[in-house]
Amino acid sequence: MAILRQYAERIEPVSLDEAYLDVTENKLGIQDPVAIASLIKQNIFAVTRLTASAGVAPNMFLAKIASDFKKPDGLTVIKPENVEAFLKDLPVRKIPGVGPVTEKELARYHLLTCGDLAGAPVSFLLDKFGKTGIMLRERAQGFDPGEVNPHAEPKQYSVEETFPKDILDVRWLEAKLKEYADEVFLNLQQSGRMGKTIVLKVKYFDFESITRSKTLARDPDSSDEICRVACDLLEKKTQAGKKAVRLLGVGISGLRMPEEDRPVQPDLF
Repeated sequence: MAILRQYAERIEPVSLDEAYLDVTENKLGIQDPVAIASLIKQNIFAVTRLTASAGVAPNMFLAKIASDFKKPDGLTVIKPENVEAFLKDLPVRKIPGVGPVTEKELARYHLLTCGDLAGAPVSFLLDKFGKTGIMLRERAQGFDPGEVNPHAEPKQYSVEETFPKDILDVRWLEAKLKEYADEVFLNLQQSGRMGKTIVLKVKYFDFESITRSKTLARDPDSSDEICRVACDLLEKKTQAGKKAVRLLGVGISGLRMPEEDRPVQPDLF
């Protein structure tokens, strides 16, 4: 199986910012998944003049890591025979779902890299981290049972941008958040979907990436409201202004159709 994860550095309101593709079989009949990734990157640039990064790997987990590896405009390939070597020295923080708290807890037991985690005894991880420890060990070994589902409804919509230079100016960043908020709100209005959780994404000049979020009591009623929340998160929950920012994004998660909130009349009999 060949999984391709394509990631656009900058998107338009009606575009996706990322996508997984199972290209084991494809309409073009191309056997080389790297060639397919290159073609997609070329087409994105030809149509939109935007760069995109791609990761090609045997499964979704590895493709995600690969697509983030050499942004912007990167193409990283992890062949099945190179999985162990690729993951060996990779920090555990690169495993999706491992945040600062989990990273700190793993470090207590000297589990700093995927290689450390992959070689840890199952009984030890089960005792210290429960089933999560086993899942993390499997990821560190390059195993992911997930499959690409082309029919799944998106749970989050976001807009983000990688800047050509690092930015310290908070007011400039807030102006960008206004642009992104307008795009997000417009897209969700057009799709008929909405959510209550506003998510801010920041990547600093040293490639440290963080997300901050706030869940509202109701759906935001305007792009201005999304922007206000995102700017508040930027000012209070990040180091923007003190630490240069390379990437910025805003989105809404927990997407659903409005009718999903409506109470259902139970059957009387």
